[in-house]
Amino acid sequence: MRDTDVMFFHTHYQKILWISHALVALLSFDLWLYTIAFPAFITLHSYSIQTSLNHSKSYGYKNYEQNNDSVNVWWLFPFILGEAWHNNHHGDAKNPNYGHRHWWELDPTYWLIKLIRS
Repeated sequence: MRDTDVMFFHTHYQKILWISHALVALLSFDLWLYTIAFPAFITLHSYSIQTSLNHSKSYGYKNYEQNNDSVNVWWLFPFILGEAWHNNHHGDAKNPNYGHRHWWELDPTYWLIKLIRS
């Protein structure tokens, strides 16, 4: 809250977002399409698909019994890495390492976080 730059962006982020979109689109519609719109489209749909699969009982297994449908889906690992261990995330939400229950539940994203923080 003391950082004026952070507070400026927090206060004006919607204006900054819309102005950025408009400037890039005016510069080149194709540039806007491939650098802003298309990646946002892919991200939204990828997130929705992985969330649906990680909450469908028929696709995975549970390490933690929860009051939700979260499961670990091993075959998603090559595509979404540690996010595949979604039931672990729900079962131990404060642990940033989603692959902590079995030796084969790897979480390269956690390793990257550890590397950056050191």
